[in-house]
Amino acid sequence: RAYAVVDMASTSDLILRGKRGAMLTDGRSVAVIQDEVTLEREAEVVWHFWTKAEVKLNASGRVATLKKDGKTLACRISGIGSPVRFEAKSIEDSGMTCLEVRANGKEKLRVAFVCRLLAEGESAASRVYEVVPMSRWSEL
Repeated sequence: RAYAVVDMASTSDLILRGKRGAMLTDGRSVAVIQDEVTLEREAEVVWHFWTKAEVKLNASGRVATLKKDGKTLACRISGIGSPVRFEAKSIEDSGMTCLEVRANGKEKLRVAFVCRLLAEGESAASRVYEVVPMSRWSEL
């Protein structure tokens, strides 16, 4: 596995402490983008992902399946409870789709977006990463 962690505290006045980590795990076949933030006060936190792939969401909205050029990528929201879900919005005249995730953050928030390229016929349902604090990534 390989990973990097950056400090995000200076990106907003509402963030007292914040880290974003990116990790390749499971033989580098799984990509994890994980945020851990401590907020000054309750606030809405929003993530955006843009893609030219065809997007389908599962019934809960917690798994987005992206298809392009015969390949399928499954992206799962982990580490944060419902009602957090992906919302897919087509960007007019661009061929792009914006995947948006909104969460009401209390004091502390930890969320991971876990992406894995699927083999033909493989289901997006399987979990491939259990969220752990980034401070423990070196132990995995």
